Amino acid sequence: MKFAICLILFAFCYKMTSSQQCRQVTVCNDNAINGDVTKGEKGDVGGRGKAGSKGVKGDRGEDGDKGIQGESCALGSLGIEIMEKLTRLEKLMTQTTTAAPPTPLTTTTRLAPGPTSCVTSSTTGVQVLQNGDQVLCEDGWTVFQRRMDGSVDFRRDWNIYRSGFGQMDGEFWTGLEKIHRLTQSGECRLKIELWNFDDVYKYADYDQFSVDDEDNLFRLHIGSYSGTAAW
Repeated sequence: MKFAICLILFAFCYKMTSSQQCRQVTVCNDNAINGDVTKGEKGDVGGRGKAGSKGVKGDRGEDGDKGIQGESCALGSLGIEIMEKLTRLEKLMTQTTTAAPPTPLTTTTRLAPGPTSCVTSSTTGVQVLQNGDQVLCEDGWTVFQRRMDGSVDFRRDWNIYRSGFGQMDGEFWTGLEKIHRLTQSGECRLKIELWNFDDVYKYADYDQFSVDDEDNLFRLHIGSYSGTAAW
């Protein structure tokens, strides 16, 4: 039997050699003597294959028949009570919205009248007179110009000299309109005080002083002079 199998293999190998595709095949083993063939072990499961392409979307089906409309139910006693409360609430909100706004409270304060001039004021410092002008008072005098350190530029135009500039706690000019209001009674005096860099004091005193209004170009009027300042 073994001889017969080898002859068959030889013939098969000879045929394959003639076509130049012969290869060595080993199938003979000890079990072949008895005619038994040993089955090999099962191989591993292969990986999952790639998903196929998506199929074509089917056509939309026909719409079904419209259902029968149900009957409306009547409100019960609880529903009627809720509707009545909502109606009253709506009326109340409407009345509140359309009602006239309340009258605002007004608080008034009567201010004590200020002095008519620095002559009648016993306080040194910034004062508000009865006519509303804010002035600087010092020992009964009204200070309308002060220059000390050159921190304020006095080279100004007509409009600025008319209204005033600077701060009363430093260098300032009170303004020609205010000086006119302060002196229109014609019962004012003018005093000019000067200190040089050596702290030498000089003064000039005029017994009458007034300034016209703007229509008269703020014309200056002064009376008799007395003092120590040489002009």
